[in-house]
Amino acid sequence: MYNFSNFRTRGAIVRSGEHHVYRLIVANELAHSLVLLDFKQDMHLLLETSCHYRTRIGDDMIKVSPTHNDWYGFLTSHHEVLPGAAESMKSRSPLITTEVVLTNEYRFAVPMPDPTIASNYQVIPDDWIIVDDKNSVERIKQWFDASQNDTSDRYELSPIRGGMRGKDDQIIWSSENTPEENLFLFEGFLAQLLGLGHITQQKFQSERSQYLDYVHSLFRPQDA
Repeated sequence: MYNFSNFRTRGAIVRSGEHHVYRLIVANELAHSLVLLDFKQDMHLLLETSCHYRTRIGDDMIKVSPTHNDWYGFLTSHHEVLPGAAESMKSRSPLITTEVVLTNEYRFAVPMPDPTIASNYQVIPDDWIIVDDKNSVERIKQWFDASQNDTSDRYELSPIRGGMRGKDDQIIWSSENTPEENLFLFEGFLAQLLGLGHITQQKFQSERSQYLDYVHSLFRPQDA
């Protein structure tokens, strides 16, 4: 029924289980007849991070690095980016600001049928509307009733974009900050994950320690 595309990630599995899925289809385009399908699907809610650095003069962006993901494990994306940011600072002008941006993103995915292949998932179709709370069910039905009365030629088939739960960009290092200010930024990022139960206290301390060691080795005073 669906042609899934596959992807691989070592992001954290936040939650696993069966979710309600809604899918709006056009049954008769001429008659503007819409059908709301309702079915259940076992899915994982994943949390992934990605990271890049950027350089700017004031508000003018002059460079954005390639983005790295959690290929080597959850919360490893920034390990790949910090060396590039450090290198970019060696010949920088005092007018240039370098920032390392870490993005955390939630998304639903279907585990691969073969359990022997680790970290492999199937991307859900864009028009799947994932419902993971009871309040959303009524909102979906109200939206569908409104769609039935829409006489325009344009159909909005995905009011909740492909099951995406949210995306958040956070600066975890900036050349404008003191080491203490940068550590405060990274600790704040980790504290959010800890508060949501996505990492343990042990993971918090481990990541904090790695960040300190890594940043101190890359951004020595003579490099700044």
